[in-house]
Amino acid sequence: MADEHTTLKELRLTHNLSYIIGFWKKLRSHDGIGVTADKERVQFFIELVIKSNLTSSDKIIIHDDGQTAYFYHTKLRTFFEKIVENELERFKYDNDYSANYFAGIYDAVGHTQKILSKRTGLTKNIIIIEKSNQKEELLFSRQNFKVKLKEGKLYVLNGDLFLNKYEKYFLFNKR
Repeated sequence: MADEHTTLKELRLTHNLSYIIGFWKKLRSHDGIGVTADKERVQFFIELVIKSNLTSSDKIIIHDDGQTAYFYHTKLRTFFEKIVENELERFKYDNDYSANYFAGIYDAVGHTQKILSKRTGLTKNIIIIEKSNQKEELLFSRQNFKVKLKEGKLYVLNGDLFLNKYEKYFLFNKR
């Protein structure tokens, strides 16, 4: 289990942590390492961090009628923040680390919308990532996605490609 005596040098990014950090990044609470979201996502986050041995159930603080949950771990939070700060460099390659990070982001605030293509007459998927910014637009475009940022929403126009690449990494939306 990660504890306050763990140094940043001992912390290493894993596929599982990549997912957790992507999920946390989009729903992060103001306090500690936690999320503010609907009760189902909050409960999912709690189960995920306990199962991943990041904390124990007795250290998790729950507020807002179950819509916020967090725990304190200064070094781990600093590690998470550094990964997010360097996400453009850290997740620029098409590998399992990036796949898990993108899956965590999608599971936190993404959804799929089916549209009918006027040109082909076929149905296709568009992925919509809420709470997005220009940095994420660049991050997604580096993975060869056609993206459009509008009013804080990132539209992945080639959503079928996104689903084909990352759907197997979804944890929340797979349940």
